[in-house]
Amino acid sequence: MGKFNNLTNQKFGELVVIERDFSRKNKHTYWKCKCSCGKEISTRADYLLSGKAKSCGEKIHHFHLPENEKYGLLTVVEIDYKKSLLEGRAYCKCICECGNSCTVRKSQLLDGSAKSCGCLRSTGEM
Repeated sequence: MGKFNNLTNQKFGELVVIERDFSRKNKHTYWKCKCSCGKEISTRADYLLSGKAKSCGEKIHHFHLPENEKYGLLTVVEIDYKKSLLEGRAYCKCICECGNSCTVRKSQLLDGSAKSCGCLRSTGEM
């Protein structure tokens, strides 16, 4: 067996390397990776290292919003990949300044129609 870089636990785009994939038998070294959406794939080491492999290929990755980005009283904590895949739209898990957490559509954050978890509505501020 030739020399290879151990890529275990390294992150490449949306992929985190889990372990070497010995089931793929050819001249290339393959690694099992877990995508941020939860899907596991096997891909070539050279694809990871060159940037050709950055995700599992699901369209969900256009749902990205920077974590800790603030919209009104809401701060984005992470993308809700499960809900986004089910609904076909990007959803973000957010923390409101009042302390509540909520899940909001990305489009509502961007167009300003979602400013809080609903606490503004209950106080009459809008």
